[in-house]
Amino acid sequence: MSTTDPNRPQRGEFSDENLIFLISQPRAGSTLLQSILGGLEQVHTVSEPWLMLHPLYALRERGHTAEYDAVVANRALVDFLATLDNGERDYLAAVRKMALHLYGVACTQAGKLIFLDKTPRYYRILPELRQVFPRARYIVLLRNPAAVLSSILHTWVNNNWTGFGYFRDDLLLAPKLLAEFLAASGDQAILVSYESLLLDPETTTQTICDYLQQPYDPKLLRYGERAPLAGRYGDPSGIGRHNMPSAESLNQWLVRARDPQVNHLLAAYLHDLGPDMIAKMGYDSDVLLAALESVVQEPGRPVVTWSQLLKQDKTFSDKLWLVLQEARHDRRPSHIAKKFIRLLTNQI
Repeated sequence: MSTTDPNRPQRGEFSDENLIFLISQPRAGSTLLQSILGGLEQVHTVSEPWLMLHPLYALRERGHTAEYDAVVANRALVDFLATLDNGERDYLAAVRKMALHLYGVACTQAGKLIFLDKTPRYYRILPELRQVFPRARYIVLLRNPAAVLSSILHTWVNNNWTGFGYFRDDLLLAPKLLAEFLAASGDQAILVSYESLLLDPETTTQTICDYLQQPYDPKLLRYGERAPLAGRYGDPSGIGRHNMPSAESLNQWLVRARDPQVNHLLAAYLHDLGPDMIAKMGYDSDVLLAALESVVQEPGRPVVTWSQLLKQDKTFSDKLWLVLQEARHDRRPSHIAKKFIRLLTNQI
């Protein structure tokens, strides 16, 4: 963003035109793209702020919890806003001022003009986000959904089946909300394919820079030469394996699919999403399923099924079964003992 452009905000005039939001499913490669774009001269970014989730979820009665009782807090806020002439509009205007102030302070301290907020789970608040920041720019990053699940299984789940339900919305709701947002956003949002970013990083990054009206420099791709992003979230381990985008791990999901358990879950997930949803994400369901079917699997069979893991209202027997399956892989007796205690006290 040029400081000589009279149509753009100058330093000290932070507005939503100075904002970029990078949104995706978790484990879709957003840390890689953020690390690349963080090399732009005028862009400041930090790990994952999650800044907008709290104030926007305050308008929702469901979907969050708090010690002070989030449901009562929401109802009280709704009652208060009903006494204002503009009600929710005034609240969103106040949220906008707060957020722009914080983003602006961060940029001023960094000596930059533009803030890039990479928070994947903003997929939950996209309509509200666009209402609060109508002039911001949005980058939606999509990845082969089977590869997303494979990465979640490998990085976070690791046979911890009782915790699998935590990712339900990341897997099933996020693609739908991201596709709807793209369809409604027109030129305000740009779709980026993770596979394209790895296979042709120069062209893909140049296209993004054109959209952001920022100059492209080949040095952007050498993110490993820059200091790591501040903050505890993101993918510090995966991003550190290379200094530049690499297609080396592009088919890692198929390597992991040699495990019958993983293969079953990936195929079930693709069937659950369905061909239409997968097509909206830019992928071909038949091609992905055919690739899975061609994998030569190791001896064995799936222990847990997709339907068991995604079952909404699990009985005590369901939960006990999952803990027992975890016990087969976890060599830490104290860890498994805690799981059983939590189960018996109805905390799982």
